[in-house]
Amino acid sequence: MQLIRKHIQAILAVFLAVFLILVLLVKLRTGFNFYDEGFAMFGPLRILAGDAPYKDFWAIYPPGQFYAVAAIIKLFGPELIYARLYDTLVRILLVVGCYLVARRVASPRLALLSAVIVTFLLASAGFYSYAVFPAMCLGIWAIWAWLRWAGDGQPGWLYLAGSLLGLAVFIRWDIGAYGGLSVLVGSYLFLLQRALTAPQAPQGPAARPRWSIRLLFAPLAPLARVYAPLLAIALGAYALVGLRSCWKDMYEQVLYFPLRVLHSVRWLAYPDLKPRDWIPDLDWLRFYFPLLTFLAVLGYLLVVVFRKREQLDRGYFGMISLLIFGGLLFNQALSRYDMIHVTPASVVTFLLAAGLGTRITPTPGFPWLRQPFYALLFCLTALYFPPALESQLSTLDFSPPWRCYSSLERASCVQVNPDQERAVQYIQAHTQPDEAIFVGNQKHSRIFVSDIGFYYLAARPSASRYHELYPAVATTLPVQQFIAAELESKQVGWLVLARIWDSTEPNGSALDSGVTYLDEYIRRNYSYAAEFGMYRILKRD
Repeated sequence: MQLIRKHIQAILAVFLAVFLILVLLVKLRTGFNFYDEGFAMFGPLRILAGDAPYKDFWAIYPPGQFYAVAAIIKLFGPELIYARLYDTLVRILLVVGCYLVARRVASPRLALLSAVIVTFLLASAGFYSYAVFPAMCLGIWAIWAWLRWAGDGQPGWLYLAGSLLGLAVFIRWDIGAYGGLSVLVGSYLFLLQRALTAPQAPQGPAARPRWSIRLLFAPLAPLARVYAPLLAIALGAYALVGLRSCWKDMYEQVLYFPLRVLHSVRWLAYPDLKPRDWIPDLDWLRFYFPLLTFLAVLGYLLVVVFRKREQLDRGYFGMISLLIFGGLLFNQALSRYDMIHVTPASVVTFLLAAGLGTRITPTPGFPWLRQPFYALLFCLTALYFPPALESQLSTLDFSPPWRCYSSLERASCVQVNPDQERAVQYIQAHTQPDEAIFVGNQKHSRIFVSDIGFYYLAARPSASRYHELYPAVATTLPVQQFIAAELESKQVGWLVLARIWDSTEPNGSALDSGVTYLDEYIRRNYSYAAEFGMYRILKRD
């Protein structure tokens, strides 16, 4: 009977795994994001063409994802579907990693519920080739690896954790740093507790001061297995890119610009603490429920450490790592609050809630503690699952993945804006495959985003170092003069100007710089050739 039950459980597990993978494939052919997905696809093509990132093309993103997508293109081809399948594989691995970590801190049932919720969250997020997800995936697997080491003591798990974190830093240095801090703090406290509870610890008041100082530094030696491969891989990878590119350009674009300038042109306000209505809207709930969960977990961790006399288990320290990782990931929502930027923290939030719901037990004097935390788990499920499910069902109704939506070769049946598709076909018919073009906006004194994806879909190289037109960069006089000089020196024959909406956001992207140098140059040297909706095509006079 027991054997039959195990076979049934195995069959059900396979069916659930297949179902969750299918859920992640539902949006496979939804609309092509010409900006975010565009730079994620066109940057790797420039690398494969021999360009060095930061030196030959401007980009504020770490190079890891560019090289990963470049490898996919090299192996399978430049069609969009392959990059999206790679991205889907990353999300599958992230779901598996979340489940395995949840099994270390929560009950099997809540770990399974976590995997289902995380799957639907990631499936409804969109934003293919989004570098945060592979970096976050590596961070989650690094947490799992150190928890495995805490269980069996095999040092190889710490080397694995450090290696994964080194790769994460190369893909997104901020996410990798968050993961590294969470692993190092959790494992350090675990080792510190083990040393404190060791039977051979010195006794007596006279021994305490010297022993305590030594004790604080003792965990750092075994943790070299984490930070040594982390630093070796991260610094080695950046060094290789820096040698090929320009160190100064890489520093200014990858570090200085995100830290000092990015916030001023991309910040979005988060909801006020006091909701406008008696019933808070989804935006309010998505922002504040993770914070409420973090505070609840922090309270639980503090109560446990001060009330328990026995040794804490590794799941306790896994909760510490998850709390640090989730709290730092929430920084994305603080800098730009929208759905995609709060999703990474939301994923970790549910893992923490599952762990909290499992680990809370009625303590003497507080028998009512379990119910509020299960209520929190229920509220988070109700918050995340219905909108994600609705998004998936809507996709199945209007753009199911088994249909073909575009005739462009590189689109590989992914939905493309009809105006963009016709403009791409026009450019392909009037230019040679190796003929460089320039894709800009119809106004360059005020820029929100630009259509980088046009280069990718048209399979035409960019005539400019600035294929990405960024506010506070392409709206400045020096950069516009540089672009105009490139167009002039290369005698670029064709321009595509997209009529992209003006920003209404409360940040610098909504400001008009008043710099019209590039627009005036274009008016003097190019004339109208064709127009397709929001796309105007110009030809050199």
